Amino acid sequence: MSYKPIPIRSGVWGYRGTDALFLDLTGTDIPALAAFDLAYLNGDHHVQTLIAGGKTGEPSSFLLGLGDGDNGLLGNQRDPVELKAVYYPITPPHLTRTSERSISGSSSNRQNSIVSIPRLAADEVFVLRGFEFQGTQGGNHHLRKVGVRYHSIRSEIRVDFVDDSPQDDRYAYIIRYFILKRGDHPRGLILRGVYSQSFEFTDSARIPKTNRGNALLAGFNFEFKDGDHHLRRIAVDVQPTNEFGVVFTDSQTNHGVKASVDYVVLDWSGAYR
Repeated sequence: MSYKPIPIRSGVWGYRGTDALFLDLTGTDIPALAAFDLAYLNGDHHVQTLIAGGKTGEPSSFLLGLGDGDNGLLGNQRDPVELKAVYYPITPPHLTRTSERSISGSSSNRQNSIVSIPRLAADEVFVLRGFEFQGTQGGNHHLRKVGVRYHSIRSEIRVDFVDDSPQDDRYAYIIRYFILKRGDHPRGLILRGVYSQSFEFTDSARIPKTNRGNALLAGFNFEFKDGDHHLRRIAVDVQPTNEFGVVFTDSQTNHGVKASVDYVVLDWSGAYR
């Protein structure tokens, strides 16, 4: 097994090859997710595994991977992939001893899964560290809907990894997230949001932000409007100041998508007063 991560710039990692991407971060890099991009380079596939921000046993590890039912995540005949992650290193005072949390579960009928979590305090905010979806071993799945979203009113996380034949498949998931302190003080970083935007697009799009600023990803949901499909690429990037980018497509690039993106804005204005 060979991992060859390429540091593009601070907090940005990319890889092109036939393995997963494993990042062994430093102990001070506690990564909140700002962007992920998982793509096949040889066409669309029945997807079995999607991982962004997974863990491998080390506290500071960060794993990205994309696998179908034929080869799995690290099979001997892996398909060529291109993977990218953008993370922001969270530090005190926003990070506390209990900031990093996770939920896990499975669905026996390939429907969405809803997990209740403790209600957040007024000075706390939800952001993603990462997610792992794993379909039935050896299975080959179409996809209709993929997503992870936190609903503050109901204090629950909704997970989707769904096709149009919910009776025939089982999937498991792990969702890793941070509960961060907002840091509403006159000096330093302030976390604003969570802000949510819903929209429709085809193949890929750049969406203007209603709330501008560099950001962390707090949730997302993609759904093909016309049925389930093979998958070629899935991506979300909320980091740019004025817009965010999204991709959810197969090789035909002509299918409509309904989407939602949740993000938390990094407000540094107080630090420069």
